[in-house]
Parts: sequence; C-alpha cells; structure tokens
Amino acid sequence: MTEKLFENLFVYGPLMSGLTFHESYLGDLQVHPVSAQARGRLVHLEEAGLPVMLDGDDEVVGELVQIPAKAFERLDYFRGVRGNEETDECTREKHRVNTQDGEVEAWIYRSTLDRLTELSLAYEDVPKGDWRAFNERKVSETMKKNASRFPSGV
Repeated sequence: MTEKLFENLFVYGPLMSGLTFHESYLGDLQVHPVSAQARGRLVHLEEAGLPVMLDGDDEVVGELVQIPAKAFERLDYFRGVRGNEETDECTREKHRVNTQDGEVEAWIYRSTLDRLTELSLAYEDVPKGDWRAFNERKVSETMKKNASRFPSGV
C-alpha cells in the first residue's frame, strides 16, 4: 500500500490562518486554508489556553488544510499526542468535514469528556464552536481588565 504524501487536516484553534500558532507550525508548509465545519463540541482548556474538540452535534468552525504526512510528527507533539493513553489529552482521528465544495475526510485532533475529567482539566464551552470569535472576545476582555494598569496614551 502506498503512503499518502499529503493528508487533509481540520484545524479549529490557533493553527487557523492568522492565529497564534499558524505561522510556527503550518507557515512553512504553504497550506491554503479552506473554510470548513465539522460536527462536534468545542471547549477551551483553561490552563493550556487551547481548544479541543469533543463528540457532539454542534457545528465547529475551522479550516481544512492539506499538509505533508510527515508534518504530523510535530503537530502531534504540539497537540500532546505522544501515544500514551494515560497522559495524552487527545487523539488524532479521521472524520467527515464539510466545505463549500462538499464533504471530505480529514484528520481532527479530538478528546472526550471522560479524558478531560480523568486529567482534571478545567474547560469552558466555546460558543457556536467558533474559536476565532471566542479568542478575540477573551483578548478584548483581558485588555479591558488590564487597561487600568497602564497610563493613558500608551
């Protein structure tokens, strides 16, 4: 059986274009993100400051990218997938993803509520499964909260 050179990956957090880790992890791969959605439930892991996708019936907003198969080694490391069921926060699984051109199969980093509970990870739901909007709101709230610490005009 021939190994695929490129694989589809659904990203829904800071790996999306224009966000925190996109350039660091995907920038050199010259990916061309396409808007996409997948079924699930998106939660924000409070300590890590990262989202994770769980099973669910909501729509999770993200992007579909095609990456070299060899890139999964560093992405797995970033997402905490080390092959140790006792300590890994999530797994990488194939699921159906919707784009404007139709449905495709893609890898998705996912976890389960049981796993988050086992690892004692605090989380909150991401409204409408939209990490980009959630992240912008969080940053705005933090800036407003910290505004009094800085002199005006800075």
